[in-house]
Amino acid sequence: VQLVNYFLSVLAKGEEEIARVLYPLRVLEETEDAGPLMDTLEIFILDADLSTLSTSRQMNVHNNTVKYRIRRISSLMHADITAAPQSVMLYRALMMRRILRLQASG
Repeated sequence: VQLVNYFLSVLAKGEEEIARVLYPLRVLEETEDAGPLMDTLEIFILDADLSTLSTSRQMNVHNNTVKYRIRRISSLMHADITAAPQSVMLYRALMMRRILRLQASG
């Protein structure tokens, strides 16, 4: 409930607050392979409990592909994306991205 309230408050505050929450993803959006990297990161953090094997199964790609992408993401972000506080910021950003995508499609 607390997390839902957080995202509702971000949406209510408008575009500037949404942009602030999405900011950690900006470096990935600027890469030529942004789509696969973002999709991998989203599943890895939101759906697969930081498991490369679970991510690879959900995406129907080889586990080494996921491992490579996670290393690339960490390198681009200059951070260990599995460690707090980076993982917390990414969780919020990715969840906000998913919410916005769902709003746009439905």
